[in-house]
Amino acid sequence: MRGFFRLLIAAVVLATGFGTPVAAGDLRPDGYWITEGQKARYYVTSCGNGQLCAVLLWIRPDLVTERNVKFLNTAIFENLPRQDETRWSGEVTLDGHTVQGLVEMVTYDEIRVTGCVFILCDTVVMSRLPDSG
Repeated sequence: MRGFFRLLIAAVVLATGFGTPVAAGDLRPDGYWITEGQKARYYVTSCGNGQLCAVLLWIRPDLVTERNVKFLNTAIFENLPRQDETRWSGEVTLDGHTVQGLVEMVTYDEIRVTGCVFILCDTVVMSRLPDSG
């Protein structure tokens, strides 16, 4: 069950990166991102008025299932509202489930996505792929 929630949260959007904390002027989440263990890849983009959008592009072949493959090339979240210089939060709908999510840009190369389904919460750390920003 935990694996399902981890994939669910990973689908919400987005390997630990290293770097310095993000300064407001350096905040550019646009680009390609990969999850811990290289389980999934996403394209994240600013989609107007400081909002954030993300699309699931790839699932590691050994993790593809009939259930998760239908999310390939689909928006995981659209128009997620900005809360401050480095955070966006709001509702994300996946497989018929509405999830409360928080996306935080920790460094230029690291995004943390925390999501909760009912009382179960999980965090996924994503790293920027080279040459994507």
